[in-house]
Amino acid sequence: MAWLWTDTLAALLVEHDRVEGACLASWVERPEAYRLPEGREPIDLARDLLGREPGSAPRAAAFHLP
Repeated sequence: MAWLWTDTLAALLVEHDRVEGACLASWVERPEAYRLPEGREPIDLARDLLGREPGSAPRAAAFHLP
């Protein structure tokens, strides 16, 4: 089972989708780990997380640092 940190996912979005880094500042400043589902690509997980509505439950399991 693979886990990816949001700072890594942010870098993928900046590189592949040209998302502004400022939009992802919280992902880098306070990273969270998300489980990468079997058969999914990291960029797809990043895009899913970016597209979720603020305040809604994530579409993937997350691990939060205290």
